[in-house]
Amino acid sequence: MAAQRELWEFSIHVCWQDTGTEQQFKGTVDTPPGLTAADLLNNLLEDISRKHQRRGFTHRGFTATFRG
Repeated sequence: MAAQRELWEFSIHVCWQDTGTEQQFKGTVDTPPGLTAADLLNNLLEDISRKHQRRGFTHRGFTATFRG
């Protein structure tokens, strides 16, 4: 039997400190059961930093909707 997963839709705006530009990331992600929106935000920020190999940014806005 497959492990249960939960589906989230998210949108996050970040501002890169080195250029001052803003970028939006949107999508859906399935997670282990019990993940909170705060956990999701932390995971997304780590993922953005790792994928873009940049650590100098702040997030300007974040929304997450639990879809079940």
